[in-house]
Amino acid sequence: MRQGGGVALDRYLLELWQSADGTDLNDLINDCEFNGIPEVEVRAGLLCLAQSGLLAREGEVEFKLEREPVEGDLVSIIIVSFNSRNWLSGCLSSVLDQSYSPFEVIIVDNASTDGSAEWIMDRYPELHLIVLDDSRPLAGAINRGIAEAEGNYYLLLNPDVELEPNVISLMVKAIQEDPNCAAVTAKLRLLWAPAFLNGLGNFVGGFSWGTDIALGHLDLGQFDHIKQVPSACFATTLISSHAWEFVGALDEGFLLYYEDSEWCYRARLFGYQVKVVTQEVVYHAFGGSSPSSSPMEVSKYRKVVYGRLRFITKLLSWKFWLRFILAYILEDFLSFLYTLIRGRFDGSKALLRGWTDFISDLSEISSHRKSIQERRIINDNELFQAQRWVPPTLIWQGFPILTRDLIRNRYLPLILSEKTYSFPEFPERSRLLFSSVFQKENYLRRSIKILKAEGLNRFINRVWRYIQWRLMKV
Repeated sequence: MRQGGGVALDRYLLELWQSADGTDLNDLINDCEFNGIPEVEVRAGLLCLAQSGLLAREGEVEFKLEREPVEGDLVSIIIVSFNSRNWLSGCLSSVLDQSYSPFEVIIVDNASTDGSAEWIMDRYPELHLIVLDDSRPLAGAINRGIAEAEGNYYLLLNPDVELEPNVISLMVKAIQEDPNCAAVTAKLRLLWAPAFLNGLGNFVGGFSWGTDIALGHLDLGQFDHIKQVPSACFATTLISSHAWEFVGALDEGFLLYYEDSEWCYRARLFGYQVKVVTQEVVYHAFGGSSPSSSPMEVSKYRKVVYGRLRFITKLLSWKFWLRFILAYILEDFLSFLYTLIRGRFDGSKALLRGWTDFISDLSEISSHRKSIQERRIINDNELFQAQRWVPPTLIWQGFPILTRDLIRNRYLPLILSEKTYSFPEFPERSRLLFSSVFQKENYLRRSIKILKAEGLNRFINRVWRYIQWRLMKV
């Protein structure tokens, strides 16, 4: 497993981390028990710190994945690059090291100004490079690459991803096993915090923006049983050419966001499924070389506001559309007031521009809607049923969170019920199963503990994210 990265710890985990370095496990457990912390919580805390890459287990040997050569149908790999020179080396190296063959690589340079196209021509002259004179929306650039693809499958990749060696083989196998599968996505972890999940696909709810599934969760294997997801993240997604022809191309009306979710939800309306493979991992930079807690750029804000309105108007029945649009109106009105009060007038203008763009495009969107509604074969209840298991995100100022409360109430029950990988800190799970750790705490007592360990700001953030997650449920 890759090591390193930034993690937001609470006071307890920070102290445990500092105490654990060079200390024998049994001595540390005895010392913590003397201070009133149950053995089972200490073991779980050390386990999570070790899995996060913050501690090294003595004598642990790094597991190296073996390439298992597989031959099959031609896969066309489409990478859209826009000023991505710093990422392309890692991405292309991992692609060319894949165990699967045959494949072709098509790079669509979306009018880059950083010398990306010249670098590709110099280093990888054998790859198919398409250089666009003018920058297009991401959907348009992907459509351009697929138009020249010759494969039975299209693998869409962001330039800021790195694939483990058997990822393509596993994705092809998954899509071939089910003729009703339109697309397969991969388990994504954060490149800059490689033990934590970037996502298992994504989803769109009745509140907030579309988001990645399980973002910020420590990957202990607790989601490896998941086979179907609401939508694939096009950072890494394999699409059947037959499904592409049936469902149609990406909607180039989306300027940047929601184009992947719209295509996947559309495919599912037409009766297809979207799957995820979890046996191997893709590492995704997710916006940069390190997390960012800065407000969304104004240009992006406008595109997100527009994107979710276009998404629901194309796909949802009028009953569900009304439910979503009322929630979005309320949320955007409150956001508008907030940006005005804070003096962020660019944000206020961006929000208004998103809505005016949507209203001006209503006629064009309605024509797309009509053709989709005529072809749909499942209702909205079925469409959104697939995302009711989705957990809340665990992110603080861009960093994944690891706290005593999360370990006690989220990770530890999974570990003891054997819904995770096996770990040396828990050689006898059954012996610890009926620990006092499972005595239920009331919300007040739990909240006080979180406040003491994490502080007021992070407590408010936790509460808000929980409310947001509940409101997103459909």
